[in-house]
Amino acid sequence: MNFKQAIQRYATLALEGIEKPFPYHLSTVFREPRSLSMPSEIHPVFHGCFDWHSAVHGHWLLALASEVCTDTEFSVRCVDALRRTMTPSSLTIEADFLKSNPSFERPYGLAWILMLGVEIDRCSDPRITGLASTLEPVVAAASGNLQTWLPKLTHPVRTGTHNQSAFAMKLALDWARHFKNDQGVDILESNARRFFADDHSLALHLEPSGEDFLSPSLSEAWLMAVIMDDEEFSQWFDRAFVDSSMITGLRPLVPMDRKDGRLVHLDGLNLSRSWMLGALAMKLKSGHRLFGALRETSVMHGRAGLRAALSDEYMASHWLGTFAVYHLRELDGFLGWEDFFHGD
Repeated sequence: MNFKQAIQRYATLALEGIEKPFPYHLSTVFREPRSLSMPSEIHPVFHGCFDWHSAVHGHWLLALASEVCTDTEFSVRCVDALRRTMTPSSLTIEADFLKSNPSFERPYGLAWILMLGVEIDRCSDPRITGLASTLEPVVAAASGNLQTWLPKLTHPVRTGTHNQSAFAMKLALDWARHFKNDQGVDILESNARRFFADDHSLALHLEPSGEDFLSPSLSEAWLMAVIMDDEEFSQWFDRAFVDSSMITGLRPLVPMDRKDGRLVHLDGLNLSRSWMLGALAMKLKSGHRLFGALRETSVMHGRAGLRAALSDEYMASHWLGTFAVYHLRELDGFLGWEDFFHGD
């Protein structure tokens, strides 16, 4: 299996999910008596893939796959699906919802909206790039909600799930840098330093909790690696991870029940650990004392996560394809797909 084939396998999960109406987890606040609407009426674009944020990054995955698999029938299917769902009227409804509900999907789903904006901008197919202007109000609402919230946050949220601060800040910073949004870059970098610059002796040994798909410790290191220069980050990393066994002792997790939507988060944790460990190895370079351990542990987790992401269980498949493809692209050029699919 080559890189393009791997992307197609995982993107197929999103293609099957973004217009699948049920099951769906609807999160909404009632401010007055009203009738309960169908999810597709409240979220006419992002009403598949079980929940709003998964539908958002399912769209991100299809946009990426359409570019990677260009000139294939699969790419055409991805483009057609995006054009069916991302209509101007539907995106206007999504933007208005975010403006009226500034804490909705904050910060995880909002960060993935920004990444969808980046991926649309990266596409060369005019049928995809033409969606940028209609998506822009949703992107503007998402970025506005995040940038209003961060300065008010007295402390970072250090969890392993959707409300974690560091992971969303890293995605949002990628968006701000991609579009040269100086205000966004300044807000994100200054608050990242406020939250994490003085951290030391991170409690990686206490991770994970049983429903994590992100590592609080590795996520903040992943974020700080793109904010600090090499020398500053190396010093920060050595203060944060004082014991080598914190890295060498990490092992992939196996969920006891992949039909349970929260327990299956551990498959995603294997993937996010893998790409974060690999990114840290790239930043620290081969001369660092933990370079080999970071690389080896990254590969170990990646192999486990990439296989699990092809699960037939919908509670896994509706979102794990995104993490699998993000993982492959994040480590492309450092660890090739062959490192993870050897023998497949």
